[in-house]
Amino acid sequence: MYNYRSYHDLSLSVWNAIPRLAEDVDLIVGVPRSGMIPAMMLALYMNLRATSLDMLLLGKVFSSGMYRMNENEDNSISQFKHILILDDTYCSGRAMEKVHKQVQESQVMQAYKGKVSYAAVYVTPGNEDKLDYAFEVCPLPRVFQWNIFNHSVNSQACFDIDGVVCRDPSSEENDDGEKYKVFIRTVRHRIETIHHISQFVSSRLEKYRKETEEWLHRSGYEYGKLTLLDLPNKEERVRLGCHGSFKAKVYEKSSETLFYESDKRQALEIAQQTGKDVFCTENMTLYSIPKQVEKAQKKSFFKRTFLKLIKKASN
Repeated sequence: MYNYRSYHDLSLSVWNAIPRLAEDVDLIVGVPRSGMIPAMMLALYMNLRATSLDMLLLGKVFSSGMYRMNENEDNSISQFKHILILDDTYCSGRAMEKVHKQVQESQVMQAYKGKVSYAAVYVTPGNEDKLDYAFEVCPLPRVFQWNIFNHSVNSQACFDIDGVVCRDPSSEENDDGEKYKVFIRTVRHRIETIHHISQFVSSRLEKYRKETEEWLHRSGYEYGKLTLLDLPNKEERVRLGCHGSFKAKVYEKSSETLFYESDKRQALEIAQQTGKDVFCTENMTLYSIPKQVEKAQKKSFFKRTFLKLIKKASN
């Protein structure tokens, strides 16, 4: 099961770390790209100036914005006493080592007389002391809301199509005919990933395989398998209502460890039936419902029911 952190989790991790930071920290520097997110959160929480690592190495700081800027605002690095360089994660340490090297070799930072500290929001166990500040320990395997769509986990994942890698069709477009074919051919994809996707699993009907394969190819997706629902028409699919159960059966038999689903109800159904992780794009939530927990809950329910029946019969 994956350790998942959302933007909400991130904001809490940043907020809860503030009391542990040195009181003289006065500039927050984010490591591009994902380190910029917690860096800006922290700067806004603490009402401090912020910049990116790239800008820092040039001796520049972001402006304060029209509501905080004053006519004499100083954007030079020399005014700051304590710079905190922040990334979202720390695992092997290679990324932060590169940051250290860039700072040490920068002429701007060589002339800087203040203090520089290094921090990460989420660190793997055992690495807490390798930074000046480690906000929270988060073991592997892990995925975050801000990187989950472009993560190496995709090579072990099943993706739904409508509502995940493209929008859902409108009622008018979803006519199980020519309008739906036009939708498939022309809808804009909304996820870009450099990683190979293990399998697409969709309740689109098998008769739209050709159009779907052509669209996936045009959209630049590399994938291993495409599994569609083999029913004659939309009416039969609606009558059976097997969207979630169909996907769950495919996912349960597969070796994949994560399923991307757009509908919350179906996401819960898939997670409950498989006992495997499901990420729902409707609410950006990762559902992890181990089968043994589900079985234990069922066993407990039947045991309570049985005891109630015995007690009622004895009365």
